[in-house]
Amino acid sequence: MKVAIASDHAGYDLKEVIKKYVEEKGGYEIMDFGTYSSDSCDYADYAHPAANAVERGVCAFGIAMCGSGNGIQMTLNKHQGIRAALCWEPELAVLARQHNDANFLVMPARFITEEMAYRIVDAYLSTKFEGGRHARRVAKIPVDGAFEIELGDVMIQGSHGVLPEERVCGNQYRINVRIRIPSSSFDIESDHLSDTISYAEMYEVLTEIMSRPARMLESVATKFGSACRKRWPFILNGEIEIVKTVPPISGMVGSAGVKYEF
Repeated sequence: MKVAIASDHAGYDLKEVIKKYVEEKGGYEIMDFGTYSSDSCDYADYAHPAANAVERGVCAFGIAMCGSGNGIQMTLNKHQGIRAALCWEPELAVLARQHNDANFLVMPARFITEEMAYRIVDAYLSTKFEGGRHARRVAKIPVDGAFEIELGDVMIQGSHGVLPEERVCGNQYRINVRIRIPSSSFDIESDHLSDTISYAEMYEVLTEIMSRPARMLESVATKFGSACRKRWPFILNGEIEIVKTVPPISGMVGSAGVKYEF
């Protein structure tokens, strides 16, 4: 997993320490966007390239620092696909991940010890986004510049359900998918499909997940959301609705299903 890291001169020493600390954990590959010395410099020159790497999915997330943390955080958050959280204690890092899906951890290098920085990084790395109501709120953060990519009224046969016969005979499902990505991830000059999500690839992920029998549609929806975020890290958020067109319910019920935000 690639991790972007950046700092200005005030954060340089801490950046070098944290870079080594994260690398030694294993499973992380650091992409260092500078600065590369303690000589005076401007934080924006390093924050923007690091933010671009996370927005475009080159890196899964980022870590940044400057003297107070404010300047580099403000710069990172100018990018519509970035949610940079300034954290000076572990509890803030936990909440930033759980509730805000922060994809950049920012620390105030001049106001915390190395030991505190380690604890903050550990808290950030070990915490997952809770989704649910928080996903709805996070979706409202970008001001503009986002694309919505949709697959509508997809009809797929699946073998999901609590009843054994449902997992043997299967059922017909109607599925709607909506995924939002930052417009900054798409390079209008290159006009290249790799900068966005193709309908064909989205359909491929959907059919693969639907092919695995499950008792609960909630499980299917959650697995789809996780698969999408793993394949396209630059996703802002998404929603999937899975409707069972012929539910095994006695009575006049036209359909039954779940809707999941991720």
